[in-house]
Amino acid sequence: MRNSLITLCLILSGWTSFNVYSQSLNPNEQRVWELEERYWELVKKGDVDNFLKLWHEGFTGWGCGMVNTFNKKRVEDWVKAVRDDDIELTYEIDRESVKEYGDVIIAYYSSIYYEYNPKDNSYWGKENTWKVTHTWKRMGDTYQIIGGMCGVLEDNSDK
Repeated sequence: MRNSLITLCLILSGWTSFNVYSQSLNPNEQRVWELEERYWELVKKGDVDNFLKLWHEGFTGWGCGMVNTFNKKRVEDWVKAVRDDDIELTYEIDRESVKEYGDVIIAYYSSIYYEYNPKDNSYWGKENTWKVTHTWKRMGDTYQIIGGMCGVLEDNSDK
């Protein structure tokens, strides 16, 4: 009876699924999450040199809105464009899960971000919420991104 009452209360309160965001992070997972936050700060600043330090030379990923996979050079080009074209980046990230597997840590999060280009008064990405996965590998005393993927987070609230 008690379990049924707890279940009913959870359903009535709208909590019907477990969100791993509430997970407590071990020190390595916390470190990687802080690197994810730094990632966005560096992009916003257009700090190419420090941003590239987050990426492994052999990185391959599938970027937001991209048709094909890409490598570290494409990542560099993106941040250079933010810097050189005075692009204004607005973002918000929400952690879903960060999980350690030996020397590899996988971070999952959602991101609302968009770019405004004052040169042509255009926006990119404003209408989307993105789901992002980065795979980080321990490299000496730090971690670097070795793989990643990004896509539009579909709104399934009415399904």
